Amino acid sequence: MAAWYRRPRTVDVLLAALATALQFAGVRAGRPVDPPDVLAGVAGGVLAGLATLAQGASLLWRRTRPVPALVVCVLAYAVNYAVVPGVPPYAGWFALYAAGVYPRPPRRATYAVTAGAIALVAVVGVGTAAYRAAGGELVLVVLVTLIVALLATLARSRRAQLDALRDRAAALERERETAVARAAAEERLRIARDLHDLVGHGLSTITVQSSTARLALDAGRLEAARTALSAVESSSRTAMREMRQLLGVLRAGGAGDYDPTPGLGDLPGLVERLRTQGAPVTLSAGGLAEVPDAVSLAAYRVVQEALTNAVRHAPGSRVTVDVRASDGAVHVAVEDYAEQVAAPPGEWARGHGLLGMRERVGAFGGELAAGPAGDHPGWRVRARIPYASEPAT
Repeated sequence: MAAWYRRPRTVDVLLAALATALQFAGVRAGRPVDPPDVLAGVAGGVLAGLATLAQGASLLWRRTRPVPALVVCVLAYAVNYAVVPGVPPYAGWFALYAAGVYPRPPRRATYAVTAGAIALVAVVGVGTAAYRAAGGELVLVVLVTLIVALLATLARSRRAQLDALRDRAAALERERETAVARAAAEERLRIARDLHDLVGHGLSTITVQSSTARLALDAGRLEAARTALSAVESSSRTAMREMRQLLGVLRAGGAGDYDPTPGLGDLPGLVERLRTQGAPVTLSAGGLAEVPDAVSLAAYRVVQEALTNAVRHAPGSRVTVDVRASDGAVHVAVEDYAEQVAAPPGEWARGHGLLGMRERVGAFGGELAAGPAGDHPGWRVRARIPYASEPAT
């Protein structure tokens, strides 16, 4: 599209110039008649020229003031036609179209285009009767005026539909953003509850071991006191590490009843529940004994969400789960072998479950990849969640 066409003001100026030129050409081609004395001679020529200029100039405001522009066009055209009959209302037709498209509300546009069409036809009709001209000219003006009015109505309807679609698209985008934000908040709330369990467990251990150390010191059992204090130090380090890892993604908190914190040790139970529901899931795991509780929880949630997606979007397909710890990180791989899926991969990628998985994996500086498997039909989720064997103090 040309650059000038994208500038409404430039288009209006060019359209006004074109309409003015057409009106002047129409004046020169008008029917020779004997007008009243007041309209004859130089006075009539000047009056016709001013009326023609007024019609063209009014189109400069056809977008911002469409109804006043149409009124000016009709009045100036009446003067123009009185001096030189037979001049078509070129500018009036442009103004009529604008009056049918741009006014708000739509009902005002309907009234404007109806009244404008009647006025233009009335001017030509009165002039034809006054100068006893043939009726063919009136028929032509009526037909063109009706066509312009109809085109304006159709254009107005089309613009209204496009505006409604744009508003609907904007509303859907706002709803999507709100849903994503709500899902992120809910996921962080669940992480907060998990943090409560993890840290609460650590603090309980510290409390018990501190009491044991105090009693051992009172009894003079130094070795038992050292053992208890060592357990306190270990539990404190673990709780501190888990708090640092999880608090990085928390922005809200909540309270309520919730289940005990799960971990990788609960994967067999999760897989068994899915098997009883008819989902053929295979689990393989190894080296998970030394995984910290916080990382264990995050890996469990990744597997849980990946299995949920697989069962929902590819029901009945075979699913494999492989979870292993090596080189200071937990490696998770969940794959389904679906021949047909219930939703396209693009829809999976926009789901709130993947958002939650990324939140959890990102909290530990890990990596998550989800997408079509590529080497076989189905979907693959892979995650790497690192953990430090000895946290910094």
